[in-house]
Amino acid sequence: MVLGITKPRNSIIGVELAEEIEAIGKNVKLFKNGDRVFGATIKNFVAYNEDKCLAEDAPIAIIPTNTFSVASS
Repeated sequence: MVLGITKPRNSIIGVELAEEIEAIGKNVKLFKNGDRVFGATIKNFVAYNEDKCLAEDAPIAIIPTNTFSVASS
Protein backbone atom coordinates (compact mmCIF):
# COMPACT_ATOMS: atom_id res chain seq x y z
CA MET A 1 0.00 0.00 0.00
CA VAL A 2 2.87 2.39 0.70
CA LEU A 3 4.27 2.07 -2.82
CA GLY A 4 0.92 2.00 -4.62
CA ILE A 5 -1.23 -0.87 -5.91
CA THR A 6 -0.88 -0.82 -9.72
CA LYS A 7 2.03 1.63 -9.99
CA PRO A 8 4.25 3.57 -7.59
CA ARG A 9 2.52 6.39 -5.75
CA ASN A 10 5.49 8.62 -6.63
CA SER A 11 6.99 8.21 -10.08
CA ILE A 12 10.56 8.58 -8.79
CA ILE A 13 11.05 6.62 -5.59
CA GLY A 14 14.09 6.12 -3.39
CA VAL A 15 15.23 6.81 0.14
CA GLU A 16 18.98 7.59 0.01
CA LEU A 17 20.34 10.95 -1.06
CA ALA A 18 23.68 12.72 -1.33
CA GLU A 19 23.67 16.30 -2.56
CA GLU A 20 24.78 19.87 -2.01
CA ILE A 21 22.46 22.22 -0.12
CA GLU A 22 21.15 24.93 -2.43
CA ALA A 23 19.02 26.92 0.03
CA ILE A 24 18.17 26.90 3.73
CA GLY A 25 15.39 28.37 5.84
CA LYS A 26 15.96 31.41 8.02
CA ASN A 27 15.96 29.39 11.28
CA VAL A 28 18.38 26.63 10.17
CA LYS A 29 21.54 26.54 12.31
CA LEU A 30 23.19 23.16 11.56
CA PHE A 31 23.65 23.57 7.78
CA LYS A 32 24.56 26.28 5.30
CA ASN A 33 24.33 26.77 1.53
CA GLY A 34 26.95 24.68 -0.25
CA ASP A 35 27.25 21.98 2.44
CA ARG A 36 27.53 18.49 0.94
CA VAL A 37 25.13 16.20 2.81
CA PHE A 38 23.88 12.61 2.79
CA GLY A 39 20.78 11.15 4.34
CA ALA A 40 17.47 9.43 3.88
CA THR A 41 13.82 10.28 3.25
CA ILE A 42 12.44 7.34 5.18
CA LYS A 43 8.86 8.58 5.45
CA ASN A 44 7.96 9.35 1.83
CA PHE A 45 10.37 7.61 -0.62
CA VAL A 46 11.11 10.72 -2.72
CA ALA A 47 14.88 11.12 -2.31
CA TYR A 48 15.48 10.93 -6.07
CA ASN A 49 13.31 13.92 -6.91
CA GLU A 50 15.15 16.88 -8.40
CA ASP A 51 14.41 19.12 -5.39
CA LYS A 52 13.84 17.93 -1.84
CA CYS A 53 13.03 19.97 1.26
CA LEU A 54 13.91 18.34 4.58
CA ALA A 55 13.60 19.49 8.17
CA GLU A 56 16.83 20.30 9.99
CA ASP A 57 16.26 17.35 12.33
CA ALA A 58 15.72 14.88 9.45
CA PRO A 59 18.17 11.96 9.11
CA ILE A 60 20.85 13.95 7.23
CA ALA A 61 24.48 14.77 7.98
CA ILE A 62 27.36 16.68 6.43
CA ILE A 63 29.67 14.53 4.28
CA PRO A 64 33.17 14.56 5.84
CA THR A 65 35.75 16.43 3.75
CA ASN A 66 38.20 13.52 3.91
CA THR A 67 36.02 11.28 1.74
CA PHE A 68 36.63 10.50 -1.90
CA SER A 69 34.32 10.12 -4.87
CA VAL A 70 34.43 7.57 -7.65
CA ALA A 71 33.97 8.87 -11.17
CA SER A 72 31.92 6.74 -13.51
CA SER A 73 33.41 5.81 -16.86
